[in-house]
Amino acid sequence: EGLGLGCNRWSEKQFPGRDVKVVQSIDGASVRSGKAGADLKIAVLRRRAEGLQQSHGEAHPDTLVALGDLAATLRELGRPGEAEPLERQRLEASERCLGPEHPRTLIAMGNLAFTLRALGRAQEAEPLEQRRLEASESTLGISHQHTLVAMGNLATTRRELGRPREAESLDWKRLQMSEKVLGGEHPDTLEALGNLAATLSELGRYAEAEPLDRRRLEASERALGQNHPDTLIVIGNLA
Repeated sequence: EGLGLGCNRWSEKQFPGRDVKVVQSIDGASVRSGKAGADLKIAVLRRRAEGLQQSHGEAHPDTLVALGDLAATLRELGRPGEAEPLERQRLEASERCLGPEHPRTLIAMGNLAFTLRALGRAQEAEPLEQRRLEASESTLGISHQHTLVAMGNLATTRRELGRPREAESLDWKRLQMSEKVLGGEHPDTLEALGNLAATLSELGRYAEAEPLDRRRLEASERALGQNHPDTLIVIGNLA
């Protein structure tokens, strides 16, 4: 669920008595209120991050969270190029002060990789995702949810790089572990089903991919409902 304009990350209004609205003119031309609201949100998050760096230092947990929030917002608004230096700053500070295998460092590593993929630079993302997976396996265990997410991200990157055969083994492993640890209808398990189906389709093995998509559709309808966006995506895949 997205944050309202004029609210902080806990959905608390930051400007009591004022509402930020998106309006549209009669002829359909967009009035710049939406962009102004987004720019305001970024400005508030940027000021928060800079203030925390000055008062608490760049490696304080609150500063790292603030940098991550700002970067994530920029990425969500379609501005990953502005998010990248913030993600790098956060990762470098976290590695230096918390260590290369600290959970916060691994999250920062994954976020930078995600941003690089959004920029079309999957080759740069892959080594980061490989490092994150290896560190997560050694510190959290192979069956930890964060490890399974890292496994799926690495598989997706390898598929995007035109190496679906390498992705397949990771996708199978993630699906089997996710079903065992999280259950067959957990959102992460449904995502793993979809990713494996996409990889098999990329390999031209449509007869193997279709049953996985149907399993995902049935589970998604039960767990999320027929009109949930994720369910509709699966329906589109089967069309």
